[in-house]
Amino acid sequence: MKLARIGKRSLSEDSSESNFARWTDLSKRLLVPALSLTRANPGVVNEVFELLKFFSVKTRYSIYAEWYTGPTSRLPDIKAAFTQADYETKHLFRLITNKNIKQMARALAKITCASPGIIFSVAIRQIESYNNLIEVFVECGRYFTYLAYDVLTWSLVKSLGGRDRDRVQADGMLTSSWLKALSLLAGKIFKRYSVMNPTPILQYVAHQLYLGNSTDLEVLDQIVRSMAGIRADMVFNEAQTQAMAGGPTLQMQTLKQLHDRRQETQSASSRLIRALTASGLAGQLLILIAQERQRFPFSDTVSDAPLKVLGNNLDRIHEVLMQYLDMLRSNLPVQEFEIAVPDVVSLMSEFGIEASIAFSVSRPSINHAMANADTTSKSEKKDKHRASGADQLLTYGDIEMTDDDVKKELDQVVNGTSTDAADKDATLHKAEDGENVDMKDAVVTVENHSSPPASTPAPAATGSEEPWHPALKPLMDRLRAVVRDDFEATMPLSFYVTFWQLSLDDMLVPTSGYEEEIKRQKSRIDAINADRSDLTATGVKKKDQEKKKILELIDRLRAEMKAQVTTYTLVRGRLQKERLYWFTNHMKIKHEDVNAALLQECFLPRILLSPLDALFAYKMLFFLHSSGTPGFYTMHFINRIMDERAITAIVFQCTAREADSLGRFLNELFKELKRWHADAATYEKLAYGMKKDLPGFVRKFTGDKKPGVFLPFEDFRTLLFKWHRALHNALKTCLGGGEYMHMRNAMIMLKAMHQQFPVVTFMGTQILGIVSEMGDPENKIETRQDLKLTAQSLIAHLKRREKEWVIPQAFYKVSNVHGQGGKVQELT
Repeated sequence: MKLARIGKRSLSEDSSESNFARWTDLSKRLLVPALSLTRANPGVVNEVFELLKFFSVKTRYSIYAEWYTGPTSRLPDIKAAFTQADYETKHLFRLITNKNIKQMARALAKITCASPGIIFSVAIRQIESYNNLIEVFVECGRYFTYLAYDVLTWSLVKSLGGRDRDRVQADGMLTSSWLKALSLLAGKIFKRYSVMNPTPILQYVAHQLYLGNSTDLEVLDQIVRSMAGIRADMVFNEAQTQAMAGGPTLQMQTLKQLHDRRQETQSASSRLIRALTASGLAGQLLILIAQERQRFPFSDTVSDAPLKVLGNNLDRIHEVLMQYLDMLRSNLPVQEFEIAVPDVVSLMSEFGIEASIAFSVSRPSINHAMANADTTSKSEKKDKHRASGADQLLTYGDIEMTDDDVKKELDQVVNGTSTDAADKDATLHKAEDGENVDMKDAVVTVENHSSPPASTPAPAATGSEEPWHPALKPLMDRLRAVVRDDFEATMPLSFYVTFWQLSLDDMLVPTSGYEEEIKRQKSRIDAINADRSDLTATGVKKKDQEKKKILELIDRLRAEMKAQVTTYTLVRGRLQKERLYWFTNHMKIKHEDVNAALLQECFLPRILLSPLDALFAYKMLFFLHSSGTPGFYTMHFINRIMDERAITAIVFQCTAREADSLGRFLNELFKELKRWHADAATYEKLAYGMKKDLPGFVRKFTGDKKPGVFLPFEDFRTLLFKWHRALHNALKTCLGGGEYMHMRNAMIMLKAMHQQFPVVTFMGTQILGIVSEMGDPENKIETRQDLKLTAQSLIAHLKRREKEWVIPQAFYKVSNVHGQGGKVQELT
């Protein structure tokens, strides 16, 4: 003890390298090993650790390695002490139960004082085999010394980095049980004890990623899940996907339904963020995971792996990437995030991150810069107006508006006073479905339509002034130096940047999601009022406080919905100006080339990214149509998507997660086109525009480039049948080909879009027959049990929709069919 105190005094007064080396050597060879001979003496242990705190983590860990695995560990006295500690620990673990944790925890802590490394080595081996000991061991940790906590972190790193052990199970997909157990232990122990620093474990994960080993992402997943409360495996249903387009309050309520715990772990998440930022790992880990996501399919370690293994592991990496990004964005202010993580251009140019991920990482930062630019611009306009004595600001509630049109639009959307025919028809459409038409339907053009009501497109701008947002123009200029030389030959960079900068909440206001959540909170109040279990003064006061919190939450939800509508309206106003410029320089290029570039560079990567991004892509597609974007031809673009050979190829290269996102996009697409298909008036209004000026479904233009001949309603029904048949043929080929990826992904897509496809009797019958045969338990040919289970779950979905299938003659006029074999007239 005296030597430890002398060492502390010496190191505090003399921080020279030679003095540190002297005391490091003394600690390694004498002071620290001597602790194993002290038995239970926490006072001595704490004094020695106070000395060790002067050393870096690397130095301390080298001391522990010498203590337990080096020559010192083979000294007779030390070896005898280790043997005794090993015996006592094993005996103690045989006695531990859930009923005697407190008693056994103190006994374990006494043994841990002298030789923590031995105790933890035994405990970790036991936990690797029996993960039900994790909770017990974590609970026992409350009596450990500070030295023991430090040695425990070293022991975890040592065990995780152990060689000659398989890190995945025999199938190549599932993580080995020992690695899962250690990952779970790391997450729970770092969450429970604030004195433990997770930085060494995070550095270990980063190093493994640098070496190309992605299996240790399991450790990061469990640490983020435990300390930040964010799960990597969340799956949203259709209503939850739409609700995630709302503001932070609605998103948080939606995530709670999926057992997200981020609000309950704020203290632990703050510690995790501090560990990441202080060590500089926040941005490094994000970049390493993103690079591993791109590198993994081509690495030598999986060159011989089955495609099933490859796809599942790739999905796992993507899930952890999104989980980690969500954690950073949830806990770091924008300014701190920008310090820790490079911007979108640097991510693409310096680190080789693909655009879809780079923009996903940087999108909030880009939007923050745009908001700051808007605030500055608005402030300058105010000052200018005040200086001229013409302050004409309009105030709407708590929101200041400077544009009469925006004010009028907000009134219409919030109060449901719009007189647009599209609003009326949408309301009727809801009423016909048996739903109540009230306040929640007032914003039906925002949420339930594919896009806002069409207005007369302005002629293509010819002036020199550009409409780009002042925060986006520099980004475009910087990206121009990053993209390939021929990129802008077929892909407008302005649209490319806008497409990737926008998020789902810019294109959709989930009013029904807000109303459903408000309704759910009101039902909670009713349940509290009906509860008569505690009528004491204390119980009544507690209920009143709980009801007050719920009412405050309802007020926040209502205010947030109004703010979302305002944001949506302003974004739409910006896009209405930008759209005139997006494709004006590409109108002389073949639309097939432009559509191919749009699909390759924008829509397909975003569709495959996540269900939320798939919904965004659908909303953006129909915004381009309904706004009458010059140079964008909806009919030809959808025809490009619904190419039979292209669908077959895409299905093959998708992972399971990507196939689900693609299915969700097609489900939304066919849902909208089904409305058009049902009624000629609806089709003409939405396809042609109220003034018949939308170019999306034009067959021939006049000499001055205005719409001339539109696609007739019956021809549209025929074209829609062609698209259905193309998808049917592609999925039929995939299901019947015998190749695993084709079959699995086709069934995943069918499950995601079974409500909208198939709808024609012969298509549904053929697909149902193939799937039924595949899922038949008596089928001896198909031996892949996971495919059988997937097929059996899909059969139920298809059979529920079977009564709604229609014959081809009810779907379109058969007179439009030419030639043998039912060949549908080609699109012209």
